[in-house]
Amino acid sequence: MPKNTKSGFNAQGMQGRPGHANVGLVRLEGSIMPGGAIDFFKANFLLESAFQTPDIDAVVLYINSPGGTPTQSEMIGKRIRELSKANGKPVITIVGDMGASGGYWIAAAGDEVHIYRTSAVGSIGVRQDGKGVVEKMKKEGVEDRTLASGKKKVTNSPYEPVNPKEQANELKKLQFLHKEFVKWVQERRGSKLDDSLIDKNNVLDSELFSGEIWFGEEAVKVGLADGVGTLNSVIEDKFGKSAKIIDVHLAIARTPGVPSGRAEISEEELSAKAANDFRIQLQTISKPSQIKAKAPKPRIRVKATSSKPK
Repeated sequence: MPKNTKSGFNAQGMQGRPGHANVGLVRLEGSIMPGGAIDFFKANFLLESAFQTPDIDAVVLYINSPGGTPTQSEMIGKRIRELSKANGKPVITIVGDMGASGGYWIAAAGDEVHIYRTSAVGSIGVRQDGKGVVEKMKKEGVEDRTLASGKKKVTNSPYEPVNPKEQANELKKLQFLHKEFVKWVQERRGSKLDDSLIDKNNVLDSELFSGEIWFGEEAVKVGLADGVGTLNSVIEDKFGKSAKIIDVHLAIARTPGVPSGRAEISEEELSAKAANDFRIQLQTISKPSQIKAKAPKPRIRVKATSSKPK
């Protein structure tokens, strides 16, 4: 993995506009799963809109997620890298409350990862929840009548006592996914990772990849993040004080074809626009801290009066 340098993100020379950069902000918030708050197709449309819009020079990915499915996380992470390379635009990740598990998988796709002092990152591992109700069924007189063709179609049934062979087989599958997660983090973070926390003989037993989470400066120390800052401070540091932040989601919502006065765009509208190869028309470019609420229009009040007949 090539080492990231601060100069690689300097606003100088970006798209031929020295000292100035338009930074596209893509927000991915919530759980990661097909059809969920974060899924590949919704994320891909936002990412393509940011990377493929000529007036956007660089992309900032704001991730706030506790995780989700491995495949959706992998798909989004790899797509970020594809778009960054194809369009020659750097991408910086900024983690909000949490970039854990699948959330960190996506966060690691950034050329750099920056977090707040209280942001939680890591949780590099894989889990599969399960419960057994064997004794409960016996007590209630319930009989399991599950039918299956294929001796491994039903395994680790909650209605049967634990089968050590089946349990070991399921663990192997989880370990495979864990290895893929670790390989991605090592590929993306490279020499930044703290070697003292990595067991070369059994990487999955490493402290760094144990499922532990880290906050703020500790996350930087172990190599999962590059620095502690805020959305505005990181963008100013990397792209200059004159950099403009374009919230891609809001820019889409304010584009002709979307009902006016809306702060957000629905999933249905996103899908329809994606199907038409829609690209955003940049209308509002400003920093979040500079956005001022519109003053409410004065209301005329009529005071009711009454008169007694003479």
